Formats: sequence, structure tokens, C-alpha cells
Amino acid sequence: MVTLPVLVTVMVYTITSPAAFTVLTSAVLFMLRLGNLSNNCVSESVAVTSPLY
Repeated sequence: MVTLPVLVTVMVYTITSPAAFTVLTSAVLFMLRLGNLSNNCVSESVAVTSPLY
């Protein structure tokens, strides 16, 4: 799937640039609308990135 590499890329940018946290939030909100399948991936990525902030 395309979403997994995108999530990894966004996570890397989020680590390197605090401003990218806004982009990550937007991506999460967008993927939440796509359905439960993407929701699982989003939940994992949020769990990984949240402790950084």
C-alpha cells in the first residue's frame, strides 16, 4: 500500500521538523475518514510520534 511509506516519511519529517507535526495531524485526520483499515495504521503512527512531543 502507498499509505505506509507515506506515514514513515511523515514521521521522519516530524522528527526532524516540529512544524511538520501540523502536517502529520492533517494526515491523521484525513486518514481517519478513509476507514478502519487506515485507522489502524494511523493509530500506530500516532502512538510512535506522540511521545516525541
